[in-house]
Amino acid sequence: MTIHFLLLSLASFMFSAQAVDESFFEAKIRPVLMTKCYGCHSSKLTSPRSGLTLDTKAGLLRGGVRGPAIVPGKPAESRLLKALSYDDSELQMPPSGKLADSVIADFERWIAAGAPELATSAPIASDQPSAALRGMPIEEGRKWWAFQPVKEHAAPKIVNVQWIKKPIDAFVLSRLEEKKLDPSPPADRRTLIQRAYIDLLGYKPTYEEVKAFENDSASTAYEDLIERLLASPHYGERWARHWMDVVRYGEDN
Repeated sequence: MTIHFLLLSLASFMFSAQAVDESFFEAKIRPVLMTKCYGCHSSKLTSPRSGLTLDTKAGLLRGGVRGPAIVPGKPAESRLLKALSYDDSELQMPPSGKLADSVIADFERWIAAGAPELATSAPIASDQPSAALRGMPIEEGRKWWAFQPVKEHAAPKIVNVQWIKKPIDAFVLSRLEEKKLDPSPPADRRTLIQRAYIDLLGYKPTYEEVKAFENDSASTAYEDLIERLLASPHYGERWARHWMDVVRYGEDN
């Protein structure tokens, strides 16, 4: 009994200690609203069902014909949580089926913490430009750094010219010399191939691949290695995962 109580207390402590902030909303709440709710309850719809919109701060607080969708800090008074919990046979959302208990628990935690995302006045699901660009005159916007054409800059003057192998090295070494720092010693072949594999493919090379690279006497051995890894389907698989996270891809969508 004592052990059970201690475990329960520890779980409660961990539950409350984990931060519930705007990043929690972006990771746990917003994706569910987008995939399960916005189809019927978005401010972009001509006639949102029950007059309820869940993609803006005002919509969540105002609610629909039944009243506010959430009451920050009061999960028990929040109709959205009641609908997700399926406790009321006449108020069950989403209609396609009850969400996982862990997802419902996330909503309860978020509301209990005061619904942090609602502390801002910005729309929850905004497709507007960033604050830095919003309202910027068009001529000034054309000067934004991301819209500038690529330019070739003259390499800075450096002392240790023997260290330079590529033009970009001069820029790196220039900053090091400014700080009176010495560059790291050149990496050996074994280290180079391991770095390349981990960076581009996400895993280490085999023993045979390492030995083959170490024994490659071609002056372009490293360049050839990089080209081969970039052409590998595993490179595409590794980096596609990052973009899939950005678009919130999931097997259950």
